[in-house]
Amino acid sequence: MAGGVAVTYVDDNTLAAIDQRIRLAQRKTSANGTMVTRDTTGPGCTVLHDGATIATPAKCLGSVFANAGDRVVLDLYGSEWLVTGSFSSLAFGEGSRALDGLPSAATPITSATFVDLTEFGSFSFSKAYDNTFVRVGLTASCFSSVATTRVFWGVRLVQTAGVSPYGPTDLTMGGFMLNTVNIHTSFTKFKRYLGLADGGIPAGTYTVSLRWRRFSGTGTLSADTNDDFALELDERVRALAPIL
Repeated sequence: MAGGVAVTYVDDNTLAAIDQRIRLAQRKTSANGTMVTRDTTGPGCTVLHDGATIATPAKCLGSVFANAGDRVVLDLYGSEWLVTGSFSSLAFGEGSRALDGLPSAATPITSATFVDLTEFGSFSFSKAYDNTFVRVGLTASCFSSVATTRVFWGVRLVQTAGVSPYGPTDLTMGGFMLNTVNIHTSFTKFKRYLGLADGGIPAGTYTVSLRWRRFSGTGTLSADTNDDFALELDERVRALAPIL
């Protein structure tokens, strides 16, 4: 007792327990976590905050690129958690395949409807957002047994995963006239295919293959080890059109 006043001494463990209770009682306005789900349309997502066991609903700012599994930072605005940063890098969908000559001669065709150029093979393409567009670039070549025969090329998308269903679709790339018999002729084209909001391609994963058909004329279309091919798909953001 000092000067008639009782003094109580608190040990370090008790002080630490008091400090912890004060910290836990404070309202957090920022956090780190891992994104669990990400809506393909709109800003909605869920994030598992560090130290938590249940994912919390949140919204992802349009300037932040983040997908399920990415580490993110969050800030609390009012009663709503917003994802304001991500440790991932920008990664829209892309896929490509190129052949300097087919591995073997293609089966000649006279089909008026699209059929696979099976010798070209296939590859996978994943689209991150519903409302982005897909830029398709194609270079292909072939030859005809009869002059003035026209060939058309197409790109086949078969969805293997995705929230919004998308049936197998042939994206027509156009074609050209083969004016000379048995002369290898090359074709190059770039086209844009819009996203789900415009009736186009939704987010998802796709198997991509190359297709061809005889559009007009009477010739048999052929391609072989002397014909070069390149096909690429790139997901892009439309100018002045939000993706969220």
